[in-house]
Amino acid sequence: MHRSKLSPVRSVTTLFALLLAGLLIGACTPSAPQTVVETQVVTEIQTQVVTEIQTQVVEVEVTAMASDEIPEGGTLIFGTNLAAEFPINPVLATNRPAIWLFDTLVELDAATLQPAPSLAASWEVSDDGTVYTFTLRDDVFWHDGEPFDADDVVFTFDAYLNDPDSRLASTFTYDVGGESVPMTVAKIDPYTVEFTLPAPSSTFLTNLCCWNGIVPEHLLSGYERMSDAADFNENPVGTGVLIFEELRTQEYVRFTMNKDYWRGRPPLDGFIWLVLPDDDSQVTAMANGEMDVMKNVNSVDIASRLSEIQGVTIYTTLGNFTHALFFNPVRFEPFADQAVREAIAMAIDRPTIMNNVVGAPPADQIFHSGYWGFSPEAKTIPFDRQGAVDALAAAGWTDTDGDGIVDKDGQALSFVTMTERLVPGEAIQGYLAEVGIDMQLNIVERAVRTEIQGTGEWDAYIGWDSASDPFSALQNTWMSGNWTNYNNADFDALVNAADASTDGAERASLVQDAVTMLTADTPAVWLYYYTTRIAVSDNVRGLLIPGSTADFNNTGVFHHLEDLYMLEPK
Repeated sequence: MHRSKLSPVRSVTTLFALLLAGLLIGACTPSAPQTVVETQVVTEIQTQVVTEIQTQVVEVEVTAMASDEIPEGGTLIFGTNLAAEFPINPVLATNRPAIWLFDTLVELDAATLQPAPSLAASWEVSDDGTVYTFTLRDDVFWHDGEPFDADDVVFTFDAYLNDPDSRLASTFTYDVGGESVPMTVAKIDPYTVEFTLPAPSSTFLTNLCCWNGIVPEHLLSGYERMSDAADFNENPVGTGVLIFEELRTQEYVRFTMNKDYWRGRPPLDGFIWLVLPDDDSQVTAMANGEMDVMKNVNSVDIASRLSEIQGVTIYTTLGNFTHALFFNPVRFEPFADQAVREAIAMAIDRPTIMNNVVGAPPADQIFHSGYWGFSPEAKTIPFDRQGAVDALAAAGWTDTDGDGIVDKDGQALSFVTMTERLVPGEAIQGYLAEVGIDMQLNIVERAVRTEIQGTGEWDAYIGWDSASDPFSALQNTWMSGNWTNYNNADFDALVNAADASTDGAERASLVQDAVTMLTADTPAVWLYYYTTRIAVSDNVRGLLIPGSTADFNNTGVFHHLEDLYMLEPK
């Protein structure tokens, strides 16, 4: 398909027709669906004005539809700018749609964000917090019809721990006396597994959630490493609500619904992850009814345009992701000076940018005030343009050659910031220019960004921080040895102590102390608290409104696809 020869509307229409034809050929004959109960929906209506966003929160009462009235059929078109790529294997990669393809042992409850049963029906924890015994569901089957059991769980976590290409080996390895010691997994009987940790970990259950799905032992045990399983990685088999059919990189992924899903029979017949790289084409597709969902409503302007489309609702959820401007003091030496980092923080008018451009709450630290990791003692750096100029001058940075950029010892304060989108980078660029700082933007795709982060060849980066659990966020981004190049032994000690604590109050206090220390060092400028906005056609029902997107799978109102249906299937 050559999109360059088609208008955005024609491109989406043509692709939709081809995909729908493929789905209809392989569609299953519908039978009686399960009852889907809808709850109250909170809808955010946003209007962009000259200087602020006016937000009205409206409670909408939705009447539950009886099971015999729920329409069967239809293919949901889920539009996004995030490409799905091979391999589709949770041991190797966090491929986006895989969240619905591979189930996990445990999930996070959408309302409480506490670990809840999934493939594990229940579990028990030893008194010392090191042994977890899971009882597995005995009514789960792989998409090829084989039963799921304990062998799959043991095989999966052995791969997570030992496969040379595993992305998660460190996640299930624990610090014991300064040494990294992995957990062990053992099969007790066909539907019981036992995990033994070398030390208590308050985040163990959380780490079993989200992207860390179970893979089939009977299809993968013959390979020495997961990357060798090319056929599986391009034709994945899971236990989830979606059954893989086809992937075209940078275009779409097509699935049929698992009508034998253990959570219940889904009313929909199909699901398409449609990749449209720019916002304009996605808005056009929503307006023309060619797309049911626009996953990422990333700016005030896009939200405003979507709010004008009849029959489209924007669902908004405050998550536990924080976007930040990260500094790399190893690559760009001036960032090693805290005075420079604080001057940059002072120069950025975060409330104005975030309220008027991004449409999200401005941030002062890694966690928002509604989350238990928030530190009321953390330092804040308010916008102060003249204060930034003065701080730079005090640190020796002045414009000695009249080119508009401050310099010191012959070096200009000029650096490149890597980011995936212009918002809010362009606005930040403008504010920094006003105090003599030259920030250039390098817009890259996600895969390129990940590769560059790994090499350390970046000066600064605008992107997200945090995760479903405060410890995970602090460990994975900020503990010594991570990609951010922030190294603080006292901070590391606080985070490790928080992980080892099984006392909720003590753990919260330790995390908050760590956040206070981190914020005082200013290794980044926290910009805004990520707000998930998903535009959905009113034809789509059965949505579950989560308490937060802190499950970090970014599914938002699509937490359980098996509950969704269309008033008018198409």
